[in-house]
Amino acid sequence: MRLFDYNESPLALLTPDVVSMVADIHEHKGRQGLFIEAHADALKHQTHLRRYGGTTIR
Repeated sequence: MRLFDYNESPLALLTPDVVSMVADIHEHKGRQGLFIEAHADALKHQTHLRRYGGTTIR
């Protein structure tokens, strides 16, 4: 089992690379919301096709 020193761990995790990755995730989440709002009808159509596209009525 690993032992963590919770006084030192946050300092080791706050490197510029990690902070940049967290900022990128936050930015992309905002873009995803805007995309969903802008293309709601297309996404609804794709969802419908995905749900019912595999069934064939004969």
